[in-house]
Amino acid sequence: MLYARHDIKVIGGAKALIRRAPGVYWQLPNFMHGGVSGSARQSTWRSRWLHVNERGVPLPPSNRALVGSHLLRSFNVRYVIVGKHDPESRAMVSGHPAYRPLRELGETWVYEDRQALPRAYFAGETRVYSEEGLKRGLVGNQAPPATAYVEDWPSPGEASTGEVQELDWGNRVIRARVQAPAGGFLVISTTWDPGWGALVDGRPARVHRVNGTLLGLALPPGARE
Repeated sequence: MLYARHDIKVIGGAKALIRRAPGVYWQLPNFMHGGVSGSARQSTWRSRWLHVNERGVPLPPSNRALVGSHLLRSFNVRYVIVGKHDPESRAMVSGHPAYRPLRELGETWVYEDRQALPRAYFAGETRVYSEEGLKRGLVGNQAPPATAYVEDWPSPGEASTGEVQELDWGNRVIRARVQAPAGGFLVISTTWDPGWGALVDGRPARVHRVNGTLLGLALPPGARE
C-alpha cells in the first residue's frame, strides 16, 4: 500500500513497488513535492518510532499505526493505493471508516480520505512541539487534525482562523493569498528546511517547523499575502 497526496498522478511507480513488496508504504512531504531528501534532513522522530529505509520512507508493519491518523491528514495525504493481490492491507483499509474506495488503477485499488487537510491551512490550535505530544495528539488522534505542534513556540493556545483564498505552488516559491482579519497561524504542507525564508505582506517573517516536518507562519491581523 502506498500513500499519495493531492494528486494520484504523483505515484506513477506505485504498481511496480506494490508488485515487488506488498504491504503498507507511504512517503513524507519531502519525497513528494521536491523538498530536500536524504538522511541528513530526516526528522528524528521518524527513526525512533517508525521503521524507515535508507531514504526515510517508513516501512511495514510500523507505519500501519498511521492509517487514518490526523498526522497524515496534516501532511495532505489524501489517497491510499493498495495492491489487489495484497488482501491483508486491502482488508485493513477497506474496513477503516476514514477511507472510501475511489477507483481501480491497474493492479491496485485507490482509496480516499476526504478528511485530509489542504496543502495550506490555518491551525485551529497551536501547541509546543514534543515528540510524545505529536505522537499522542496526531497519531493517536487525541487532538484535532488542524492542531499545529510548533518547535520553540512561545504562544500556545487557540489560534485565530482565516481563509486561504489562493495558493500558487512553484518549484522555489510558494505564494499564498489569505484573508486573516484577526491573524492566525498558517501551515504549509511541504518540508521545513533552515534555508526557507518568508515574507508576509513584504515584511520578513520567521518560518517555524510544524509537526516535525511542515512549514508554519504566524500571521498578524489583516495579513493578505
